[in-house]
Amino acid sequence: MYMNIPRKILICLSLLSLALFSCSFISRAEAISPDTSLFFAVADKTFNKGDEVNIDIKVRTPDQIINAISGSFKIPAEKFKLESIETDGSIIDFWVHEPKILDDSVSFGGVAIKKPYQGAGGLIFSIRGIAITAGVVSFNFDSGTILANDGLGTNLLNSLQSLSLFIKDLSPVANNPIIPATPAAPQIIPPNNVLNIIPVRAIIPPVITSIPPSINQSQSFSLAGKGMPNALTKIQFQDISEPSFGKNILRSLIRDRVQLSDVEVKNDNNGVFSYVSPKNLVAGIYNVVPSYINLDKAESVIGYSVKVFITDNTLSQILIIIINAMVLIIPIVSLILIIIFLPWYFKKELHVISKKMELEEEKIDVEEQNLIQENVQRKKIQ
Repeated sequence: MYMNIPRKILICLSLLSLALFSCSFISRAEAISPDTSLFFAVADKTFNKGDEVNIDIKVRTPDQIINAISGSFKIPAEKFKLESIETDGSIIDFWVHEPKILDDSVSFGGVAIKKPYQGAGGLIFSIRGIAITAGVVSFNFDSGTILANDGLGTNLLNSLQSLSLFIKDLSPVANNPIIPATPAAPQIIPPNNVLNIIPVRAIIPPVITSIPPSINQSQSFSLAGKGMPNALTKIQFQDISEPSFGKNILRSLIRDRVQLSDVEVKNDNNGVFSYVSPKNLVAGIYNVVPSYINLDKAESVIGYSVKVFITDNTLSQILIIIINAMVLIIPIVSLILIIIFLPWYFKKELHVISKKMELEEEKIDVEEQNLIQENVQRKKIQ
């Protein structure tokens, strides 16, 4: 009986360890889904020599919402002639690096600003070409990133899927059948290793991934973004609002508010940068543009702009409304008063003039009467 106690304890500890391991494995699986990948999609994998081939480049992220994608892959130019690259129907609505070919390699990078994506097959872009040589044509990603819509730019990429197409030669001399090669195994990319998966030739512009809602001018706000690791990012603020007369008057009277100005922030090892504003800001609509400074490569690297809305506090809003109302009301009231006053003034002036004329006439009459009387008296004396 007593000899069985240690065995029972050992069994309980083993079960507990297994449960903890399972929980940690599940948590890890939830953090980075094994299905999160970039892949090629075609309607059919077998073509004849000279056929047109359409290939879709897609993203698979069934468990988490994403908002940014980048990558590159080689074009097997000896077997596939690229004709065009098409972005119609893409989930990307802003291209920071539009798909283009350079040295037989296609690189791309973009952001889903309006509608972040989650699903099993989001179209990034398509390529169209001609199969020019019989045999196996393979497409493999060189690099890629899939960034979560979490404000931190977490890289969710788990794998880069390859594609093999089989091109048949229908000419009479081609008697030997083409034996399809075994497709290459998916290339597994360690999660959260941004430095290893960013294309060497491309500089990914900085992207602001987290912006505040409309905030009160007495509060501070924070911005977060992602770009090149360890780069120096400049955040430019430009007030694009058109302040009313009342707001300009209030700004001239209250001088202790802080005007947002350009700042420089340092990206961390994963390319993440952040900024916290001061309080008591000048209200307005600010256009915020991130860009790199002091990069070795002579390229214009300006990121996608976002807007930050800063509103006045309640008292300031009331004062602005009153001042703007007075600006509108005073001219109207003045016009009404002028319309009322002018007839009254002219009438009064006319009345005064008529009185003066009456007095002048009376005076003339009196003088004439005096002259008549004097003449009569003179005649009497004579």
